Amino acid sequence: MALFCDSLFSDFVNAKDKDKAKVRRIVEKLFTGKLLKEDEQLVWKAAKKELVYFFRQLKNSLTYPSKENFWNIVASHFVIQTQGKRKVRHVPISADSLKSTTESPQQDIVKKLDWLVKLLTSPIGEVLQQYSTDKEEEYQDAHYKQLTEKAYVKELNSSKKKY
Repeated sequence: MALFCDSLFSDFVNAKDKDKAKVRRIVEKLFTGKLLKEDEQLVWKAAKKELVYFFRQLKNSLTYPSKENFWNIVASHFVIQTQGKRKVRHVPISADSLKSTTESPQQDIVKKLDWLVKLLTSPIGEVLQQYSTDKEEEYQDAHYKQLTEKAYVKELNSSKKKY
């Protein structure tokens, strides 16, 4: 759960360092089906379409003891906050607006959200193996990018010497 929360906080849930333990407990309650108090809303930093995508992926894996509608639960436990050019803006959400959202998130965001879903729904061994593979791919990509940049700088320097 700690890996899941850290990944969630880094991109999607606003959790200040001093409040991370409290927010982690709220996340655990939310995803294990325990009822939240009214003052335990989570601030979602991304757009509504990402929140909807995330919970659509999780919907079949989550079971709530409440008889409330799934989207009512999600809407009541999240506040969406977006950063505009000049100020932070709170976007109102409702169960109906979440259900009717049809926009798709960008592919890079989908990849991050799918990773979070996998953390919650896969056996831990499979998750850790995928995490290790992803980190290795990131390392290789960074290494190749660094090599490309060095080659480009070398080429620029050699062409400057010719002139």
